Amino acid sequence: MLKKTILWTSVISILILIFYFSSESAIESSERSDMFIIFPFLTETLVRKSAHFIIYMVLAFFVYSLLNEYRQDLDFLNRGKNIYYITILIVLLYSLSDEIHQYFVPGRACRSIDILIDVLGGTVGLIPKYFISSFYKKFS
Repeated sequence: MLKKTILWTSVISILILIFYFSSESAIESSERSDMFIIFPFLTETLVRKSAHFIIYMVLAFFVYSLLNEYRQDLDFLNRGKNIYYITILIVLLYSLSDEIHQYFVPGRACRSIDILIDVLGGTVGLIPKYFISSFYKKFS
């Protein structure tokens, strides 16, 4: 029960963090990005896209972990790779809602490239889980 509580708290915290960053105006967001430009090759665009990729990678990792805790209760999670598909679907839906939210924030925009980067980050976040799970199944 404690593990589920920690995972729920982690997922919800990440969702809130994404919403918070998306609520910043373009000026505030730009100032935050500029804090991370410490090397000449880092551009604001690279920092922003990396942030999208990383936060959704972490989100997918925790969403998968949370869904995995419900495998005993939800039979459809045990069929094939459903747990991976459902995790990516959740990442995609939250990314879509995030971009729609940004459309209404002053100076921000809804960009399909960001959705693609978010889903790619989410997919990469699942790779360690997939290989660990495959390795475990192979040797058990």
